[in-house]
Amino acid sequence: MESVRSRRFALLFGTIMVVLAVTLVVFAERAIRSRGEWTMEVRASEGRVSDVTASWTIELTPSVPAFVYAIVEGADGSLRLHVAGPSPEVTEAIPPERTFPVTVRLDGGETLLVMADPRPLWSIEEARAKARRTHADGPWLLDLDSVLEVRGVPKLPQGSSGARVSQVIPKGTDGEDRVRGLWARRWP
Repeated sequence: MESVRSRRFALLFGTIMVVLAVTLVVFAERAIRSRGEWTMEVRASEGRVSDVTASWTIELTPSVPAFVYAIVEGADGSLRLHVAGPSPEVTEAIPPERTFPVTVRLDGGETLLVMADPRPLWSIEEARAKARRTHADGPWLLDLDSVLEVRGVPKLPQGSSGARVSQVIPKGTDGEDRVRGLWARRWP
């Protein structure tokens, strides 16, 4: 009787240890992927719609699953979120090694900000949940704080009135960028 209990205990203990080991490996792999270095390949093209309006297409190819956010910063500093992903309603990760186009029209003085990260950008997700849309299938109007709270976005200088997010995000270029965490670029 005692040996049966011992064997059951040993079997149960062994099973628990295997499950624990597999769980730790999965979490370690996810941590390495989400915090490790990854790449974003970029190809941008501009098309002229009129003298003051341009149509930008930014083709993104991440090396890991990435959540992508396209934000248009107006000449007045207003921010409009255009969801970049397979669904316009839900932010989904773009699969790795797949090219995904972000196409946006910019009027004079507007700037396109594109942010990507292996993890969802929760301050933008929360702001989108509370924000109103410009029209039924249009972009969401965001507040400046929701974008500045994103981890990895440099802070604006203290007391800078009329400051814009585009002032702290690097200009986008074609090619491959190696990054850790947040990837953010602006066009034009």
